[in-house]
Amino acid sequence: MSVESSTNSTTTTVLNLPVGQDINQALPTDVLNLIITQYFAFDPLKQANLVCKQWKTITDARPGQLNIIVLFAKKNADLIQDPYQRAQALIKIAKVDPLHKVAAAKETANLIRDPYNKASALAEIAKVEALLDVAAAKETANLIRDLYNKASALAEIAKIDPLQDLAAAKETANFILNPYEKASVLAEIAKIDPLHDLAAAKETANLIQHPDMKASALSEIAKVEALFDVAAAKETANLILNPYEKASALAEIAKFDPVHDLAAAKETANLLKVPYMKASALSEIAKVEALLDVAAAKETANLIQDPYYKALALVEIAKMDPLHNLTATKETANLIQDPIKKASALAEIAKIDPLHDLAAAKETANLIQDPYYKASALVEIAEVYRN
Repeated sequence: MSVESSTNSTTTTVLNLPVGQDINQALPTDVLNLIITQYFAFDPLKQANLVCKQWKTITDARPGQLNIIVLFAKKNADLIQDPYQRAQALIKIAKVDPLHKVAAAKETANLIRDPYNKASALAEIAKVEALLDVAAAKETANLIRDLYNKASALAEIAKIDPLQDLAAAKETANFILNPYEKASVLAEIAKIDPLHDLAAAKETANLIQHPDMKASALSEIAKVEALFDVAAAKETANLILNPYEKASALAEIAKFDPVHDLAAAKETANLLKVPYMKASALSEIAKVEALLDVAAAKETANLIQDPYYKALALVEIAKMDPLHNLTATKETANLIQDPIKKASALAEIAKIDPLHDLAAAKETANLIQDPYYKASALVEIAEVYRN
């Protein structure tokens, strides 16, 4: 049931999922033992009651398998030594947990010593907390000292807030000194703002000195702009000098272009020399191309050398293909060597597979020995049950 893993020079035991179409087959042994380890009480009767209550919560829930995978993910997250990584894993788990519980993530975030990492963790916690309790999420956001992370959290909370009040997010953003961070969060705010005003974001982006960071900011702005004004978004994208960021922006713009014109995106992607960047860009292009022409999208996907990015593209293409043929997608996923990426790709395939067969994804996740990446893989598998 467990394997040894070396993390931060210490030996930890990561918990593997039982593999099979029905995780409930494993309930009598694996899951019950796991529940028992969660609850310890000096009074045996009290412990028995706690265990039975947790058992009932899991087995009665619909879908029960989601709850079981979440439980395994939590137990693996508990093994993570670094508090920032542990908080990140717990935040991912809280997103798929039907109850969106963030208490453990908050407790862990308070152990993080690095101020920026702590602010980043609290921002992500506030974004998840808003799914359940907007007022509590605002309280968490107000604890964040870093202005970029605070503004980002407040913008996300405003999406869910019935009032959609962006005043606090805008006010916080105006005090950000780093032009890259400021431009990025202003683009986030403009996405939600009824006026969709990107003037301040563009003005700020032009102040960025580092060419790659400027390209990244302009790419983010162009992607938001495409939601409301395709022509203006194309103009913004043409200002981007970094070919990877430009190709990424042009692919996103093409989603909203009535003719889905990808010629410029393809031309830009072909300029990329770094293999994974070219694979990533072509993957995004193929996904958009599938909206208009499945056959052409398959041709683009076949140009991708990296099996991970190729599999992700083929998943999106299969969604649009009337035949929904996943054979090539599964074959490609099986060529992925990295178990973290392979489990992720297999989970994506299972989402659209009529049988939702997760056996291969679970088996692959069980090969991951780092508890952070194992917990992250389990979250991706849990998302299949949630959907």
